[in-house]
Amino acid sequence: MVKKRGGKLKKLVLVFLLCLIVIPVSAQLTVTPQVGINSAFLTNEVTGVAYDAEVGYQIGINLRFGDFFHIQPGIYYETLKKSLALEGTGIGGDFSNGYINIPVLVGIKLIPLRVFDLRLNTGLSFSILTSVGDNDIGITKDDLNSPLWGWIIGVGLDFVFISTDISYEFG
Repeated sequence: MVKKRGGKLKKLVLVFLLCLIVIPVSAQLTVTPQVGINSAFLTNEVTGVAYDAEVGYQIGINLRFGDFFHIQPGIYYETLKKSLALEGTGIGGDFSNGYINIPVLVGIKLIPLRVFDLRLNTGLSFSILTSVGDNDIGITKDDLNSPLWGWIIGVGLDFVFISTDISYEFG
């Protein structure tokens, strides 16, 4: 009978490599509560429909793992508010919809100073429609796409214990 050699060594090397990846990432964990405003607009105009984006809000939390390079997953509840009108009919109104948004970003510190850090972030966003507010237009959850995928780019500024982010989502 021939015994395979190196099985334990391969496992040991794999565990070691995982530790090299996990230890630096877990050494720096920043938890950032997020509260903000948002606005959404249509990139493909619909003929005969007038569309206006209004200001919505979002609230949630980010976890930032790492220091110079970081991974930043988060979870938010957000509302998007819109005004729609069917041109020439007098039919229209405002409506809002709620989403659970789960972004996963990667980033780098562009300016790492002791007083403040300037970060660049990019990554994917996954949104699940949770609600459609009462409206006079008759829009329901069945009329809207869910889930939604997006791509986010943004910058962030950390000043002492305050963190701010500005981002744009494609999708």
